[in-house]
Amino acid sequence: MKTETIEIVDRGRGPQLSTTRITVLDIFYWLHRGYDWDRVHESMPSLTREEFDVVMDYVKQHHDELV
Repeated sequence: MKTETIEIVDRGRGPQLSTTRITVLDIFYWLHRGYDWDRVHESMPSLTREEFDVVMDYVKQHHDELV
């Protein structure tokens, strides 16, 4: 069974998940306001924990650019 690699790509809308149209900024909006995984997932039920973790790693590396 082959699993798809989840990464951050830019398809013209800014950095987004390779597995969905959800952008980093879509999730960063919630993170910047202090929400955790449970609250973000409640608002974006199609987002997997693995995708969320990839975005979290990206945010940690690019926080100053995103703010």
